[in-house]
Amino acid sequence: MEALNALYQEKHDFQTVTIDSLDWLERLILDEVCREYGVRSIEKVDGGFSRGYTHALTYWRKILNILDALRNERGMACILIAYSKIEKFEDPESSAYDRYSPRLHKHANALISEWVDAVLFATRKFRTQKEDAGFNRERTIAAPIGAEGGERILRTVGGPACVAKNRFKLPAELPLSWNAFMETMTNGGAEK
Repeated sequence: MEALNALYQEKHDFQTVTIDSLDWLERLILDEVCREYGVRSIEKVDGGFSRGYTHALTYWRKILNILDALRNERGMACILIAYSKIEKFEDPESSAYDRYSPRLHKHANALISEWVDAVLFATRKFRTQKEDAGFNRERTIAAPIGAEGGERILRTVGGPACVAKNRFKLPAELPLSWNAFMETMTNGGAEK
């Protein structure tokens, strides 16, 4: 918070603030909530029953408020990086399946995903193919598309494989490149 407040209050020429990574920041927030309540586990905060995660939202909101001020009053771009986890998604229209989502508690994930303009998922392109496993059996393997382990891409729209979204009407998939992203944003690749 001190660093974010300094970016807001002090004179500088920075145009971007990046938090790398949200899942490590969450660990700091949960530790602070535990200190505040004098317990050793987030599960013990305020009597348990996930109340610790609810109290952590207060800290998340403080961070998002200062990021809002940096974005709206100082004109800075805010980039928040999070690692992913595989979670089971209970789809009401079909059977449950696994998908990638940000490695955050569900309360923090919902709050941050609503606040940001885009949740972008970096991955590689793969295709599945069947190969002979011997003894009249086949097995399915993932094979990379492109050179050296698969073409690196950025998914901008969510689906069964991952959580993603964007408010810029970006194409569903872009090359994983800052230049490709900025070109799409500035040269009409994204509908305004």
